[in-house]
Amino acid sequence: MRNHTPSLRKSNEIDLLEPRRLLAAAVSGTQLVLTGTTGNDAISITYNRTNLKVVTNINGTATNFATSKFTSISIVADAGIDVVTLPSNLPTTIKTITVDLGAGNDTFNGSNIGETAFGRAGNDSLNGNGGDDALFGEAGNDALSGGAGNADRIYPGLGNDTVSGGDGTYDTLTYQDRSDNVTARIDGGGMSGNLPAGEVDTVNGDFENSVGGKGNDLIIGNAADNVIGGDGGNDTLEGGLGADMIWGDDGIDTITYASRTARITATLDDVKNDGETGELDWIIRAEIIIGGSSHDSLTGDANANTLIGGSGNDTLDGGAGNDSLQGDNGRDSLIGANGRDRIRGGNHDDSIFGGNHADTIYGDAGNDTIDGGKLADIVNGGTGSDTSTSDSTDRVSLIETLK
Repeated sequence: MRNHTPSLRKSNEIDLLEPRRLLAAAVSGTQLVLTGTTGNDAISITYNRTNLKVVTNINGTATNFATSKFTSISIVADAGIDVVTLPSNLPTTIKTITVDLGAGNDTFNGSNIGETAFGRAGNDSLNGNGGDDALFGEAGNDALSGGAGNADRIYPGLGNDTVSGGDGTYDTLTYQDRSDNVTARIDGGGMSGNLPAGEVDTVNGDFENSVGGKGNDLIIGNAADNVIGGDGGNDTLEGGLGADMIWGDDGIDTITYASRTARITATLDDVKNDGETGELDWIIRAEIIIGGSSHDSLTGDANANTLIGGSGNDTLDGGAGNDSLQGDNGRDSLIGANGRDRIRGGNHDDSIFGGNHADTIYGDAGNDTIDGGKLADIVNGGTGSDTSTSDSTDRVSLIETLK
């Protein structure tokens, strides 16, 4: 009987398969999955409204799928220089689309459905087109554009990126996936990114919102009605003109109006009543307010706040909590109210009232009028001809007139 056991070929006769993942398009559950290779892939989808089918094309291999069979699309291009193109007429029965371009200098053109697309390593070009997209540049010098969607979210990632919100009315520049210290500005007045580390992102002024990450960030808005968010870290937030929602979130956060020349009223009461007259900013979860060059009114809350008047004749009221008040330039009125407050008058003739706890008060320059209030205060008039109303428990120095 003949032995049919196959014999092994000699080692020099073995045909080795190229170590590349085979391209594929298939429906898994309710998801259409398109998989590229580790080479350079051209992946596209077209939609036929007549027969309600999509045609996937991966490197010239076309496959038809009925849209009734799936509600989401996943595309994994893998490594290589890939081009992924989606149509502008996909049916709304498709709810989510996720695209992973993999490493390489890739190009993505989105659909009318909002996509979540990851550039990964390489210098990528991502255009969301229609729909509300989330575009992640990640490593490399990327070009990211939200396109025609109304509420796109653009994550520049590491590298020197060029980003645009597109035509929407609620597009967001966000560094929320970052833990380093970044600048995120949508006012067109400078660059964004981790500037000390050499990361320079060019940001188009067509964003409406800007959000930082977990580091100590500088977030600057524009003249539109913005949402300006600090997220984690000790952030500095500047809304710009417009009715802005400015939220510090975690950390010790600063709301600054230092560039303003009109009168500012700002209160840490989580009410939409802040900014210039009629501006209607809404400050949420912040600890520090900096005024501008006019006659500002700044009011704290029950927490430990820092209020800095800036130039102008300002009124600062710390409220409850152990506050720090600094009048700076101008003839200021400083009120510690409740809490153990630290108050500095600044460079002009100031009126200072400590309040109901043991406060530390410095008149600084100018002819100041100081009333420490209740309990044992420390009062230092500084230079100038100062007047203090004190009792026997106060420690008073450099006061010319004592009442």
